[in-house]
Amino acid sequence: MSTYQNICDLCRQRGITVSRLEKELGLSNGYVGHLRDVKHSPSYSRIALIADYFGVGIKSILDDQASGVEVRRVPLLGSAACGKPIEAVENVLGWEDFAIPRGCRDDFFALKMQGDSMSPEGSIAIAAYRPYADDGDIVIAKIGGDECCCKRFHKYADGIILQSVNPAYPPMYFSAKQVEDMPVTIIGKVVEVRTRYAYS
Repeated sequence: MSTYQNICDLCRQRGITVSRLEKELGLSNGYVGHLRDVKHSPSYSRIALIADYFGVGIKSILDDQASGVEVRRVPLLGSAACGKPIEAVENVLGWEDFAIPRGCRDDFFALKMQGDSMSPEGSIAIAAYRPYADDGDIVIAKIGGDECCCKRFHKYADGIILQSVNPAYPPMYFSAKQVEDMPVTIIGKVVEVRTRYAYS
């Protein structure tokens, strides 16, 4: 079945209208309807948002013929702090379906967010394994080799800043020497954050 039909069926099963789904997820009015047009390529981040809303995998929503994309199972490795760093945990707790461009060579992992400095607590961040970051990227960083956090990365000539979105949390500054000695290492770039929706 088509992506459009799969979403309509999920709405029908839940007892809600498509317009209510669009409103609750902050999608533009008529977004789902546009998916009837086979020329209209779906936004895979929006499809992931819809999948999370219904508590289903991306594969159950995407048209089997969706071109240019593949769905991978990404390991959920534990938690990352969005406030103060917490001890890094790397046990596989579950799996997340993640749509990526076909042929992408990156490896990905997922972490559950703790704290409210970056996103609602309990959200799932999916990151590409990467030992570097560009200024402004949201990253998963290890501090001292044991503590893990999710922050926005800023690079300066004399060091780095790991910044929360929530202004209640002060920025974490590390000199170039601290980055090397502690060390502070980037282990991944966040490419998607998924919020879990409760429903009645």
